Amino acid sequence: MLRISAGSVHPVTAPPIADGAVLVDERGKIAAVGPAATVAAPAGARQLEFPDGTLVPGLVNCHTHLELKPLPGGFARSAR
Repeated sequence: MLRISAGSVHPVTAPPIADGAVLVDERGKIAAVGPAATVAAPAGARQLEFPDGTLVPGLVNCHTHLELKPLPGGFARSAR
């Protein structure tokens, strides 16, 4: 298990949490998200603390440029 705490936690499906924490299980899945005082670290869990940081648990970076793939010769050639 891994417990990560931060000054600000922004869950994807809930309002931001000041002084929050996230618990991640052995499979890399989010097991708990909430105020740091309510997300306890199990015995032996690794702990990371970022008091001035921001966590966004559950965020999937979907940034892509798929719209540029079908251009003949690539984007640079088509832009000329």
